[in-house]
Amino acid sequence: MGCCFSTPEKVEKPADNRPYPGSRPSGTDQIGSTGYHPRMAPPREARTATVQPIAVPAIPINEMKAITDNFGSSAFVGEGSFGR
Repeated sequence: MGCCFSTPEKVEKPADNRPYPGSRPSGTDQIGSTGYHPRMAPPREARTATVQPIAVPAIPINEMKAITDNFGSSAFVGEGSFGR
């Protein structure tokens, strides 16, 4: 079984009659047109994020002490299904 790309393809370069290989006539691109020069993108306006208040009721410290046995090690705040 043979390979359809068994030999490297020969690429012929077009004749280059310019004085320097990398030079182009002033103001033209490779095709010879004047080229496309994209405009600068307009500056973006800074967006401010509106922060929504968190609707959580305040828990008094005396109630927290009673619930957690005065912040003892037997009951941690956040312990439960989403805690440790």
